[in-house]
Amino acid sequence: MIVGESTVTINRAVEDVFAYVSEAKNEPIWHHDVIDVRTTSDGPMELGTRLAWTVRFAGTEDYAIEVSDLEPNRLLRLTTSEGRGHPTLTHWFEPVEDGTRYTRRVEIQPEGLLRVLQPIMRLQAPRRNARWAQNLKHILEADARAPGKR
Repeated sequence: MIVGESTVTINRAVEDVFAYVSEAKNEPIWHHDVIDVRTTSDGPMELGTRLAWTVRFAGTEDYAIEVSDLEPNRLLRLTTSEGRGHPTLTHWFEPVEDGTRYTRRVEIQPEGLLRVLQPIMRLQAPRRNARWAQNLKHILEADARAPGKR
């Protein structure tokens, strides 16, 4: 299994960070491996919500993602049993004095040809994961400084 985990402190309230991350259409803005995300089930983001992701990593691949764990302002876990690697993304949100401690963890179980890439993926996953967490921090903190924002 390949694991990448990164934690950043974002100078925004936990409610703001959770709302941004749990809004499916925001994913491609800060997670640049994701080309497109569409909600394929009706209603608000909740346990069991289904999403269609198009991801660019060692080619382009479509995934049916499901919200497998959800605790508002605390935890969001997305899983799939499809694709080459069955990725699981877990997002943790913790209020801290300076805003929100945000942790993003990706777990990938390589199959087929991806097994050959495991050594490279083990090196890249933590770095790429850290980049996505830093992107999120930058976007949310820049948005907080925009005129008219709190």
